[in-house]
Amino acid sequence: MYYSKSYTPDELYHFGIKGMKWGVRRYENPDGTLTEAGKKRYRDDVGSDTKKALKNAIYGHRKYEEASYKKYLKREQQLRKKYGHPGEDSVQALEDFYRTDRSKKYDKERSKAFNKYENEEAWRKDLQNENKNWQTVKNDKALRSLMSDAKKTINKISDLEEQYVGKNSKAYKDALKKYKEKHNSSKDAELDFDQKVWYASRDYEKEYAKFKKASEKLNEKRSGQVREILRKGLGKKTYNSLNDGQLERGEDYVSYRIQKYF
Repeated sequence: MYYSKSYTPDELYHFGIKGMKWGVRRYENPDGTLTEAGKKRYRDDVGSDTKKALKNAIYGHRKYEEASYKKYLKREQQLRKKYGHPGEDSVQALEDFYRTDRSKKYDKERSKAFNKYENEEAWRKDLQNENKNWQTVKNDKALRSLMSDAKKTINKISDLEEQYVGKNSKAYKDALKKYKEKHNSSKDAELDFDQKVWYASRDYEKEYAKFKKASEKLNEKRSGQVREILRKGLGKKTYNSLNDGQLERGEDYVSYRIQKYF
């Protein structure tokens, strides 16, 4: 409401928008509290469904998935023993293994075991629950700005990782070149240069150490951003009750989901 400096007592000037009604407010009640429309427009707190979804992720609703994965790992160990897989500690041993027919049989049976694990009903049920929970968290307007900021930081970390140890990095290409030269540039050399050979190489370890150092500050920033999402999403009381393991699990869950699905 606005009164002109040169007003006369019987003149009143009012500015508003078309359709407004005198004394009627869309977002506030007469006592100043918010209407339902106002709560929806201005709300700063997350919904109860979001809090429940985050709790499910942190307190371990994935117990069936974890049990299935343990069975897969047990089967993988049996296959390693059966086909003489050397583990990932020695690059030379891995190179030798991946140039044998045994490695092809091992990979085939391991893939079969992994597919069985992925298709177990209990695992699929857990995954469906996790996806459903994430949709609830992702769609909560009170968290979207925080998640958007965290996504930018996570992307910067991913870019650094690609720069130092990704398949397009100079270190990876140099290691592959050495491998191909060592094996007389055979056509199968690149196929034999399995990721596990790369992960076990000295080149990888050296470059990964550089990546960890370069991304240190970014990881600290990401951790702070994700924990703020958890703090706001769970509520202060629940957040403060988390032990270190639960907090780490919540941070991993939110970071991974933001990276892959936000």
